[in-house]
Amino acid sequence: WSFLHLKYKNNKAKGAIFQNLHDLNIFAIKADAVVVATGGLGLIFGKSTNSYACTGAANSILFTQGMKLANPEFIQIHPTAILGEDKLRLISEATRAEGARIWVYGDDTKEIEFPDGSKKKCGKVNEKWYFLEEMYPEYKNLVPRDIAAREILKVCELGLGIDKKDQVYLDATHLSDEALKKIEAPLETYKKFTGEDPKKSPMKIFVSVHYTMGGGWADWPATDDIDREKRFRQMTNIDGLFNIGESDYLYHGANRLGANALLACIYSGLVAAKEIPRFLSKNSSDLKEDELDIEKEIELEEKQKQKLLNQKGDENVFLLHQEMANIMLKNVTVKR
Repeated sequence: WSFLHLKYKNNKAKGAIFQNLHDLNIFAIKADAVVVATGGLGLIFGKSTNSYACTGAANSILFTQGMKLANPEFIQIHPTAILGEDKLRLISEATRAEGARIWVYGDDTKEIEFPDGSKKKCGKVNEKWYFLEEMYPEYKNLVPRDIAAREILKVCELGLGIDKKDQVYLDATHLSDEALKKIEAPLETYKKFTGEDPKKSPMKIFVSVHYTMGGGWADWPATDDIDREKRFRQMTNIDGLFNIGESDYLYHGANRLGANALLACIYSGLVAAKEIPRFLSKNSSDLKEDELDIEKEIELEEKQKQKLLNQKGDENVFLLHQEMANIMLKNVTVKR
């Protein structure tokens, strides 16, 4: 199914209009409460670690219908992802936590700016240069994701990436059997999609769009707020429309901390599950009254569908998306 628009009246959710992607049939589901749990918006950037279903379309449509967005520009870039023809695949931070090291071959004819503002040589020619360990001796390869991603990009922009491409080495070959066992899942993922054994040769990785911290604005009244009984946690500014998981904005600032996705994706769902019955007990309605309105809205969507199907232009929507994705990747990811 594809979400087409929210059915609402007098700022109250009354259901939603959908399209079946197999037969293009348009239909409605009536409800006094609607929950948005559509994940991030990685597909806007073309390749990302997100599922192809994470398009950001639902929040975008709802925004045009009056739902507020909060911090939509907060996009997290993960420093270690497997390059792929179809998409990028995450190599967990656990690999670096267990001792995997990031490096490229150095070149002492080039200089790079260090965090203190000084300019230093990029290692030595034909020798492994563990640049994060040099730049951040206190944290080494465990620097926050945004910092690691920026430094990896800077190194590649200097032409020091593997084969002068946008990729660096993530090396786990020196780790003990005990450490390797702890990170068996990401290592198996790498082997499955590249055919190379990361226990024998370093992994080739690059930065990737990964997590959406911003999203739909959702309320969070405190327990002792005077109007707590009239307000509902995880509900947007449209009554009866709840937003949870990676598609809401509540739990992260400009850079999500490791493992905090569990907070957004599980806890917010548990909260909404308790708030929705409370909302319905105070706001239920006779949905049959909206039957005529829904039929009209389905008719409008049918007309829009036929308009799209009858287009005679030669533009390719996939190429347009690719063009937009490249612009987004270049201008609003690691650098802006």
